[in-house]
Amino acid sequence: MVHETNLFSIQKDPNKPLNITATEIRQYIGVTIYMSLVHLPNVRSFWSEELGFDKVKNTITCNRYEKIRQFLHFNNNETMIPRNNPGYDRLHKIRPFIDSLNKNFRSIPLEHCLSIDE
Repeated sequence: MVHETNLFSIQKDPNKPLNITATEIRQYIGVTIYMSLVHLPNVRSFWSEELGFDKVKNTITCNRYEKIRQFLHFNNNETMIPRNNPGYDRLHKIRPFIDSLNKNFRSIPLEHCLSIDE
């Protein structure tokens, strides 16, 4: 994610690379999950004086959060096969993320008496 996000930011504007780190990606994901639990009128409200949350404010700045959100990428757009060609992957943009999740899911041993409740 770090490499592809930095690559995409350079592709968009070579003069202003994002230079994101793995720590910033983790912070972004953590703040995004937190935002999904606490509902405010808009994203910027989490950094406002009236409604803001110190945990969010102390983790990442609003401008940095929005920059990461703007350039977040999981795969290189230049390697995408066009829609009309054989081998086209509708999930190309998030394929590395899906493959990583599937690999981790396969590593969990299943029990013979596994029960799933609604």
